[in-house]
Amino acid sequence: MCLIPPSSLLTSNFRSFLFEFGITTTDYTLTISDFNIAQVGFAEGATHMALTYGVLDFDFNHLNYALHLAPPLVLERSYTGSTLILTPWDKIYLSLAALLVVGFF
Repeated sequence: MCLIPPSSLLTSNFRSFLFEFGITTTDYTLTISDFNIAQVGFAEGATHMALTYGVLDFDFNHLNYALHLAPPLVLERSYTGSTLILTPWDKIYLSLAALLVVGFF
């Protein structure tokens, strides 16, 4: 899991692990570019990778929060694309943190 304050992500693209990524300021879409699944260290016996992306929206005035998730993205080990795009379903008002969970099965 990668937990990063979006305010630091919104200013530019970053290189994390093996791939560049950026988050838009309008809808918090996460774009991972130059993705090469051959560089991913799959767990032994795994044939698929699942990415779950979410943005935590916290209202300090009313002490409310919501986690806005993008639809999960499942990739086969043979995936050949180079760009991954994950967009949360709901409108986000005030963001506190973005997270990306990676699972193998």
